[in-house]
Amino acid sequence: MLAATAAITAAERLVPGIEFSPLYVPVICIASWRLGARPGYITAAGAAVLMTILTSGSFDDRAIPIMLGKFIISIVSFVYVARLITSFRQAYNRERYLARRDRMTGALNHECFREQARATLAMARNKGEFLLLAMLDFDDFKDVNSNHGHSAGDSVLRGFSRAAVSIIRRHDDFGRLGGDEFAVLMVLHSSEEAKPLATVLHARLSEVLSNGPIPVTCSMGALVIPPDNTDSEADLLHQADMLMYAAKRSGKNSLHIEWCGTLAPELIAPEARRRWKPA
Repeated sequence: MLAATAAITAAERLVPGIEFSPLYVPVICIASWRLGARPGYITAAGAAVLMTILTSGSFDDRAIPIMLGKFIISIVSFVYVARLITSFRQAYNRERYLARRDRMTGALNHECFREQARATLAMARNKGEFLLLAMLDFDDFKDVNSNHGHSAGDSVLRGFSRAAVSIIRRHDDFGRLGGDEFAVLMVLHSSEEAKPLATVLHARLSEVLSNGPIPVTCSMGALVIPPDNTDSEADLLHQADMLMYAAKRSGKNSLHIEWCGTLAPELIAPEARRRWKPA
């Protein structure tokens, strides 16, 4: 922004016969859109000052009122442009945020989680990092809706999501895949970290659910993904899904963790049908 403003100022001085000052407007727009409100207003004020100085021929007493008038008109116009573009950007950010979020819980929605998962997988493969994909489902959650009403069930989902966001790390992906099913994709420092991290995650999320207004338990399937794995996010979600159902069959309120590609045939159950089609 500084370079563009300086270039316009230089052009005004070097080619006095051509009016370059309108070019300040797109610079203000770019600053407001890309950098935010404060840089946009600062750019607008700087452009108003420069435009006033460059378009004023002299600095005697008679010219001062004219310069002041030019400055007021310029700064009002430029600040208005900055405010307009800033409001557009805020509206855009708000709509973009809502489009990526589940409306009830605030977690990433199904499509956005899968999009984030693809990006995280590609980054982990490039950096040689291990990942942990955890999928969890509330146990007997239909009973909550049946016995306490859907509003109570929705309250449990919202409370769980808020607590889960505070538990997981900021750079991890957390999404609601549908109903009472959630997923977390975490970057690991080493493969040895996978089991203790999955155990702690399940324990803390289970504690959140048990301490809620309506106690609920959850079953979790956790999949360790090595950096040399080439499966798509759909295949990995399918494997984590099977592990989650294996945890449910083992008595619910439990955790089942495996390495990617090592799932035993007996883990495959009718409930764990392939639901994850390539996006």
